[in-house]
Amino acid sequence: MPEYTENFHLTKPLLSEYYDVDVFNQNADAIDAAIKSVDAFCGTELSNLNDNNLLSDTKTFANVSSGSAEIIDETYKGLSVRYLNTKSASFTSTFITYQNISIWGHDSFTFSFYAKGTPSTKRLQCSFPTGGNTTSAMTSQGSHSDNSTGLITFELPEEWQRYWVTWTVSPTSETNTGVVTVNLLNSAECYMCGCKLEYGMTATDWCPSASESLLSGGSIPMKDSNHEKYNVDYNALADAILEKLKSKQYTIGEAQTSIVDALNTQNSETTTLESRIDALLAHDIYVGSVMLAPECHVTYEENGQSEYVMQPYIVQAYNYHLIDQIFENMTIPDGYKRAYRLSAVINTNNAGKLSIQINDLLLIYDGTWSTSEYRMPHMSRKFYEDEIAYKEFGKGAGLELKVSVENQTSDAYAWGVTIHGYLEKI
Repeated sequence: MPEYTENFHLTKPLLSEYYDVDVFNQNADAIDAAIKSVDAFCGTELSNLNDNNLLSDTKTFANVSSGSAEIIDETYKGLSVRYLNTKSASFTSTFITYQNISIWGHDSFTFSFYAKGTPSTKRLQCSFPTGGNTTSAMTSQGSHSDNSTGLITFELPEEWQRYWVTWTVSPTSETNTGVVTVNLLNSAECYMCGCKLEYGMTATDWCPSASESLLSGGSIPMKDSNHEKYNVDYNALADAILEKLKSKQYTIGEAQTSIVDALNTQNSETTTLESRIDALLAHDIYVGSVMLAPECHVTYEENGQSEYVMQPYIVQAYNYHLIDQIFENMTIPDGYKRAYRLSAVINTNNAGKLSIQINDLLLIYDGTWSTSEYRMPHMSRKFYEDEIAYKEFGKGAGLELKVSVENQTSDAYAWGVTIHGYLEKI
């Protein structure tokens, strides 16, 4: 008779038995259901699932294309460090490359990393070529690029710091892929570790990929010749899976808990996970975002007399359901309500002012008062759905984005106009 694991009742055949694929799949489904039950209870953004890194081998840099860079003995935060020195070179050298990143179904990716090096002008380059589908790039240092490969540069700090770059993309086919490439220009040196690529425009803490979080240091057994049974020591495999499952950590506020502890707490008569969340999370909880416009360009136009007049505003209409999509895969916990903010990077190039409105609600009103190279990031105040009443445009619209200017004497821009969703404690 087979034995069973303690927590999730997974079948553990005897060493003398072949292990049937159907039973293996049933156990896999049980593991998956257990994880999903905790995910659903905690809420997607209430826990650090440690499975949103799209890159593999980022802790050790094993099996990663690294050009001339080398792994050194130094570590940072428990992560292997790659080092590259181009002080004696007269050309750009490849630091690291991650190939074949599928971009289908997503409009933005954020790449983050720890780095230090030689303080100088901008020497570290990051790019995300996608076959012409990359539309813009913005960095934690305030740089912006419209390069079709997402090419953008960083200044290197003397001490370890974490940096990020967000690329916006417009995929046209399910086969569209991107390549994350990091290059070091000549006459510089750089140390790097903790690379992470994730969906969206928000950089989060480093974590391993999903497969590395659940099973690391081993591989799934191969099928035998009839493709129906595994000839393995399944007791050892089941125990290894269970241990990985038990060690999977959820971060709630500043506290961490395992899946097993979270399940036990959820079912406890004295202490529930929900009460712990209420105690630890008195602040807003970020849920997600949706980009309305990669770029809004309010232009000058010729009036027929060799003079130019300012186009006063531009208006774009969207399906009102866009703001609901941020919350569509979660249940709003008791004691919380939806809240929103609007973000954008703007440039007016003189004393003019640029305003951004959502359904006539003014959320950003400012100018940059400097050259066209100077761009200013903005995050609006919080606003609520009852402040942006549905506007009837027909054909399922109802959400209006209006970008306008005043006292302007040149073109004005707003990049990456994005609505962010939060849970606000009532």
